[in-house]
Amino acid sequence: MALRRGWLDGVDSQRHHRVQGYKHPSIYHDWLQQRQKLFPDLDRIIHVFVASKEPLGPQSTGSLCIAYGECFDTLDTQELSRYWLLSDHWRLDHSPCTVNLMALCAIAADLDIMVIGHGIRQEALARLDDGQLFVPQVLALDTHRWFPSDLIDPPPGQDSEWQRILWNDARAMLESGNPLNTSATRGSVE
Repeated sequence: MALRRGWLDGVDSQRHHRVQGYKHPSIYHDWLQQRQKLFPDLDRIIHVFVASKEPLGPQSTGSLCIAYGECFDTLDTQELSRYWLLSDHWRLDHSPCTVNLMALCAIAADLDIMVIGHGIRQEALARLDDGQLFVPQVLALDTHRWFPSDLIDPPPGQDSEWQRILWNDARAMLESGNPLNTSATRGSVE
């Protein structure tokens, strides 16, 4: 899929911009790297929104929404930012979505981009995914924070068979540069 310049650059207060890299994390890597080259001095962050307050695992359900943000200026005390959605109606109970999240966390670490997880109500999460709420509005609804990078580098004693299988799939996908076509899509962990 070719990425069109007008679709990715600029901010339009009336709609979200999406970068589609589902099952193709190299699209995220290339696009994020290009953003860094074009605008090297911006503050960058990836927000991961879920409705669950529990740590992610094989029992997780509900929506997963990922947004990339750049802070490009301030006006008085307000930050001026632009956002792109990096997911499109992803689900926690569909393991390829979690594998893609893990791959994106690894890419962000490689590019020195912070990744922060946010817990929000399912209704607000659905509205964000549908373009009815904007990222700053959803950030104001944050009920708790978590660390998506724990999925790829869990704290001691907190890894699991589920995490190891999905992380192995994400690493294989990243190393091959090919679309996701691993055990997660064949149903071994779904």
